[in-house]
Amino acid sequence: MKVLNILLPRILLPIIISLFMFAGCSGNSTDMAIVTIDLGLYENQTEEELTFVDKIFNLLSLSAVAEAAAPTDLTSIALIVTGPGMRPMEESIPIETGKITIRVRAGNSRKFTIFAETPLSPDKIYKGETIVDLSPGVPVVIPMIIKTKYTSEGSIASPIYIPRNNFADIHIGRVDKGKSYFYTDGVGDNFFFIHLDALEDDADIIDYGNDSTYTTPVQRPMYGRTMSETISKGGWSGNLYFAIDGSQTGYNTQFDGTSFTILIESNNGSLSMNVNEGTLASPKLIPPMPSGWQYFGMCGADPGGESYYQATVKAGTPYMFHNSNPGVIQQIYSDQFVTEVLSFPFTPSSNEVFIYVDGNNSMFQIRIVTNEGSATNPVYLFTEKTNFAEVGDSSSYYLFEVTAGNNYDITVSSIYQDVDLFVFNDMNFTNQVGSSENVGIGDESVASLTASSAVFGIRIDNKTAFASTFILQVTQN
Repeated sequence: MKVLNILLPRILLPIIISLFMFAGCSGNSTDMAIVTIDLGLYENQTEEELTFVDKIFNLLSLSAVAEAAAPTDLTSIALIVTGPGMRPMEESIPIETGKITIRVRAGNSRKFTIFAETPLSPDKIYKGETIVDLSPGVPVVIPMIIKTKYTSEGSIASPIYIPRNNFADIHIGRVDKGKSYFYTDGVGDNFFFIHLDALEDDADIIDYGNDSTYTTPVQRPMYGRTMSETISKGGWSGNLYFAIDGSQTGYNTQFDGTSFTILIESNNGSLSMNVNEGTLASPKLIPPMPSGWQYFGMCGADPGGESYYQATVKAGTPYMFHNSNPGVIQQIYSDQFVTEVLSFPFTPSSNEVFIYVDGNNSMFQIRIVTNEGSATNPVYLFTEKTNFAEVGDSSSYYLFEVTAGNNYDITVSSIYQDVDLFVFNDMNFTNQVGSSENVGIGDESVASLTASSAVFGIRIDNKTAFASTFILQVTQN
């Protein structure tokens, strides 16, 4: 397993699909393509040779077929191919060779999904997934993502009880691609909330009210990505049943299922003054959330109305920093409050930045914003969900899987600064089919757009000198 250990830090193991058109004379074969998938399972590459994997990627445009090492203890490899205008295909890739050649109907938006399992790592599976347009002679790389598997907890017959604890403690839970089941109880407090936080992947909380059979949902926020979700049940008395749904985890991520935290807040409210957060020696950690979305902070009353924060970022990625309150002073530091950053966008060399805020009995929203995705590597998002997103100093790119022939509304709302919306019907962001370029921070939208392929590519352009957060939704009519 030496090869596996070398490649694990990269997260991705490349699989190469080489595409060649099958030229038939008559019948259905005319529009078929021959697709060869080679997992490279039995390449005798040495550790020294594998340190040059990046060079292999650089040569892909010159090579019809490339191979990369992968675990050799796999017990099964499944292939599923879907796409508009074709019947779904299911094949098994032989363990003995790690290779298969199949005929697939040519066309756009062919989705190839590969699942593989290994007994030596029962908590891991390997999954490769991509959407490609079948065209002759173009090699395509499918990333085989090392996914973390989780096991759901609780059941309909025996849900887990979580007490009302008002931030004194949290429940650390997990869910697979099914549901985990919980219940709590209320005593009629004015403020009664169930908070779902610290998600590693996209999961949703479902409120079933007093339905102990978990049959009829009452509330389901449906926030996309790893955004925190909350159920509000002010004045509730008696048992309250809820579930965490992990069915949409694993969508172009490294997780199947997710871990999370649950906190039950119950009180009748209280009055409090703003207080300082963090100190120079021990700054407050801004909790993980969708990149760029606002953190709600505060400063106490003067004299000494100062707060100190530490935030996690990605080294080498350019960021913009803003807050919503012009009455406070916000300063960014590349280290622990020694070296102030004076030019933006700022590209940190480490995975953390430090933020100092000076304000008198004030509240504010801190935004740490960057561009998301690219034309060649967009961010995959779900339709029908409230997707919290951002754009830095230029453009962000997103991809939604849709159904050809159906009508959709595309909306950008809750815009912090002026952005414009552009819609494409291909994954390469070349064929524009809709746009919205309103001036200011009002909503941008394209209504009743008919999907002509299996994807909508969405590009969001920043139109000001300030970065922006926004909500992006694609909903079917």
